[in-house]
Amino acid sequence: MKKKASQLSIFSQTLDRTAVLVFGLGAGIPLASLAYVVQRYVLPEMPDGPAAYGLVGLVLSIGALSLGSFLVLQRVTHQSLKRLDDQNYRLKTMLEAARWVADAPYGDEVLRAIATCATRLGDAPAAYVLTKEKPDEPATVAGSAGEQAAALYPGIDAHLSTTIEPALDAGRPLLWSGADASRFGVHALAIVPLMDGDSVLGALMVARGEGAQDFDESHLDGLTTLATLAGVARHNAELRDSQRNFFVHMTEILMSALDLHVDGQTGHARRVAHVANRIGRQMGFEGRDLERLHFGALLHDIGMLKIDVRSEEEAAGRRHPSIGHQMLKPIRLWEDLAPIVLHHHEWFDGTGYPEKIAGSQIPLESRIIAVAEAFDSMTSESSYQRAIPVEEALRRIETSAGKQFDPEIVPHLVDLVREGAISIP
Repeated sequence: MKKKASQLSIFSQTLDRTAVLVFGLGAGIPLASLAYVVQRYVLPEMPDGPAAYGLVGLVLSIGALSLGSFLVLQRVTHQSLKRLDDQNYRLKTMLEAARWVADAPYGDEVLRAIATCATRLGDAPAAYVLTKEKPDEPATVAGSAGEQAAALYPGIDAHLSTTIEPALDAGRPLLWSGADASRFGVHALAIVPLMDGDSVLGALMVARGEGAQDFDESHLDGLTTLATLAGVARHNAELRDSQRNFFVHMTEILMSALDLHVDGQTGHARRVAHVANRIGRQMGFEGRDLERLHFGALLHDIGMLKIDVRSEEEAAGRRHPSIGHQMLKPIRLWEDLAPIVLHHHEWFDGTGYPEKIAGSQIPLESRIIAVAEAFDSMTSESSYQRAIPVEEALRRIETSAGKQFDPEIVPHLVDLVREGAISIP
């Protein structure tokens, strides 16, 4: 998206209109008054001749000098404001880029966000993020943005290996314009490297087509800052990806261990997560919120791993939420799931356990999991009870709405089951 062109007419902006008003009050009216006094009272008393003409010339010269000073001041002010606007625009774009890359959960989304910001920062119709898997491998386009990105890339691609990559290996920002850039099929090309320490991981590249203006050093400075942000963001995204991968695999290992430990409840946690996910989506959960709900549901009974269910069957139900909370809280990746696990057996009316909190004091994810777990426990065979018909389970849950369960969540479960959106074991 391009900036709006500055409007430089002396009556186009509030500042200009204010300046004209100030000039009129401070110089125009006094000069007009002076001219009137001279013409009305002074000139009639003076004989015709050089003195009279000189006085008229003096008044006109003062007026012309004042008007000229005003126009020069107005021009200088506009130039200063334009530079300030450009700097503010770049700062705003950098702040938006920081927010976008912070919100992007995956590496490829980070790169697309950076490319989009580069088009704005460079006021250009095309931007590309080139990356290398290894320093000695060729660069490839990992993200692009801009309405002319597809049209301009073939000319650039033809010179990647012969011109652009050797230049990148030096690790310095580069500008091509005019005849130097025409070999790439563009009018101007700006490239800044993406660095990881002393290694070049790729580049941020911005292009302008025929008829556009050249890039200047201020564009290069802004793009260099953006490239630095891109390098940090990409590293953080890759770290999050590896953490997420570890998170998923460790959760699967724990689920398998729990299935073996609690005889007769194989698959319970996964089924609860399925139902909770469906309810969450119906309630508008997405992104990170949906992910927390999913993993909270998978791990809601994790405290059972520390309980001998054969000798402590009665105590297990009361103790496992607190034990699960204690297990998850010290682990950085799971600490935000700990309160969900702790409160999934609280009742909406405050008579549940372990802390007897009620209503909105109970985390929303815990309230959803409570409904999902009750539905699965009633409709699935286990070692301690037989499954009941789905409609009977829904009737019991509806009867307990407002007492055991959140009355706003129960209708979502009922609707989803009757629509066939929830798989029944």
